[in-house]
Amino acid sequence: MAAPPASTRAMLILISMKTRLIWNTLRARQGFWNLLVILLFAVCWCVFVAREAASLTTFLGMLFLADPARQLLSAAIAYALLIVFTSDILMGHTMNTGQMSTDMNFLSTLPASPGSLLIVKLYERLMTDWLGFIILFSSFLGLAWPGHFTLEWVLMPSLVYVEIELLTGMALTLIGTLLQRLFRPAAIENMFSLLGYLCAFIGLAPFIIISSAPIESAMALLNYTGNFSGFAGLVLTPIRWLADSLLDGTATSSFFRFQLLWLALLAAGTGLFFFTSRWNWITWVHPGRKLEIKSSRHLLSGLIRKEAILLRSDWNILTNSLMMPISIIALQIWAFREFLTVNPETRGMNMMAAALMYFSMFGPMNSMGSEGKAISLLETLPVPPGHIIRLKTFFWSFIADVCFIPASIFAGIYLGFSSHSIFRIVLWLLLVTPALIWTAVSMSALYAKYEGKVLQQRSYLAAKLFTPLVMGLIVSVKDFSFPSILNAVVFLMLAFSLHLKGVEALERRLDPDGLRQPCFKATDALLTIIIVLGVQRIISTVASLAVPPELQGLWPWLLAYVINIPFLAYTCLTYARDRFSAPAEALGWRRCNHLHAVEALVTALLLGGITRGWLGYLGGKGLYGFAAGTDIRSAAQDLLGQQAGVALVFAGFCLIAPIVEETFFRGFLSRALSGLGWTGTGGILLNGIVFSLIYPPAFILPAVFLGITTASLFRRAQSLWPVVLLHSVWSALVLMIHAGWL
Repeated sequence: MAAPPASTRAMLILISMKTRLIWNTLRARQGFWNLLVILLFAVCWCVFVAREAASLTTFLGMLFLADPARQLLSAAIAYALLIVFTSDILMGHTMNTGQMSTDMNFLSTLPASPGSLLIVKLYERLMTDWLGFIILFSSFLGLAWPGHFTLEWVLMPSLVYVEIELLTGMALTLIGTLLQRLFRPAAIENMFSLLGYLCAFIGLAPFIIISSAPIESAMALLNYTGNFSGFAGLVLTPIRWLADSLLDGTATSSFFRFQLLWLALLAAGTGLFFFTSRWNWITWVHPGRKLEIKSSRHLLSGLIRKEAILLRSDWNILTNSLMMPISIIALQIWAFREFLTVNPETRGMNMMAAALMYFSMFGPMNSMGSEGKAISLLETLPVPPGHIIRLKTFFWSFIADVCFIPASIFAGIYLGFSSHSIFRIVLWLLLVTPALIWTAVSMSALYAKYEGKVLQQRSYLAAKLFTPLVMGLIVSVKDFSFPSILNAVVFLMLAFSLHLKGVEALERRLDPDGLRQPCFKATDALLTIIIVLGVQRIISTVASLAVPPELQGLWPWLLAYVINIPFLAYTCLTYARDRFSAPAEALGWRRCNHLHAVEALVTALLLGGITRGWLGYLGGKGLYGFAAGTDIRSAAQDLLGQQAGVALVFAGFCLIAPIVEETFFRGFLSRALSGLGWTGTGGILLNGIVFSLIYPPAFILPAVFLGITTASLFRRAQSLWPVVLLHSVWSALVLMIHAGWL
């Protein structure tokens, strides 16, 4: 058998190298088990999107796939393509060293033809665009669903998805090559920041319009889709061919038109790539400009001036933190003047709060990580970490006030708000802005990696998922009602805890392993508990905006509980794994005496009787569901009414939840309190009281008794097995009481 040509062998070697690089990068950033969890999540999400897209196809079929409906579907597909492209720009795939475009200098030194290099780059695009796979491929499968499984149903959407990915990869490669030939690297970064801003604004605009006025925008869009013309019609024509191909299959003229257009674009892109390769644009190094050193006096000095230089020099922060929020405010006050005048103070506060949160997520949130290795220079200066956080909070709060207070005044005047309403909005901004900035800067110090620029590091993804939950607590505080005061108290506790953790992270910035001493810290346990309470308050606040409190029942608490249980489990697992050689034993999972198990069963029966008497007392006083808004008994019966869900409910509440709760509150919190010297009755009482806070108000007293007895039993048994048994039996008894079985 003849050996393949040298160019083919080089291409295969490059593809193999890229595959190993991608896999090793994922393993290094996530780990095998995290990758498995992410993969399972992606599969579940794809199934969900495909099902919804199939439902849309069925709905369009009921409309006989009329032309306006297909035009609307084409607009939706174009919007999805824009979102995927925007996400690729914002995530930096095109500019990351060793990934998309900037490793072309290295690849061009290998004995491979330009065609092989192009194939490798397109292969890399296809393998790394996970967001496109989740959004586009699953949507294409759903839209092409014929009602039964066929081979064509799988092949045709797969073909279309690969074609779209190859065209996008070709466009990004050519754009990167052209920019590398014409501009300096710093200018390229700034241009991509501006491009990302424009794409993100275009992508957010439809969402803002639809969410602000859904009925009016839907009617306007339906009226407009029947008569697409001009530039919009030219852009949507190929997308319309794509939509027709998915809905009607391959035996249509639209499918062949789309294939011809794809071949023409791919051929044109390939020709341009060969042209750039022939003229050495791929390896071009643009000469830098002459460095001019100027000495002059400046208004700002010290760390404040350094922060101003950072903001001015990094266009990614500048465009996303300032230009985007101001653009969103301008779009809302221009497009929805009539709708925003209803309840003006709340509307104005919500509009400014959204802009402030966006500003905080892309400005102060990146203030520590963007400095990279320069942060280690502070080690040579007599500047304490708390002072660094305070200065950054002051600087970014000043920038936010300068931008958003005039914007709020102008918006109020333009929308016709009263002077009293404008004053209240401005006063609210002055109070809320430092709180939001303080939280974002503390999170930046807590999650930053100080060995390099980390705008897109994995840790920042976790921070940007967590920070909006913290900010939502203070944003919801708009009056002096009890829920607002409670949200403010929880926010202050959470923000102060994050500040302390941020200070600790800065102090240990040159010794990150020092943060992982083999012990359970009370500050970490307190932060975790406050986060759990914050999730409960956020969900309760959002639920109260949609459903009256008297109709909510236990569902807001159940939703928060479903979120908090995995969070507690993940916290215990990662915390103990990073600090102890035997994590399970450190948390208390060790053998116990059988007498402790018998004691646990007897105690669970006694607590079950006490709980039944307490709930009966509340029912006799008409307070059975106090602060829950409805009768807890009826809510539980509704939950357990379906026979198929009984096993799931019992497994969740009587097995999974007791294991997770006891692991944290007894294994984690008890040892953290012992480290502070709370080894006696005071530590047991405090453990029980803190444990009861995660339960609904009607269960606080029984939960206090449960927490005290389990903490006392754990102190004596030094094992989680008997306390989990006690908790599980008690939970089963409570469920049976609510279901009317006892």
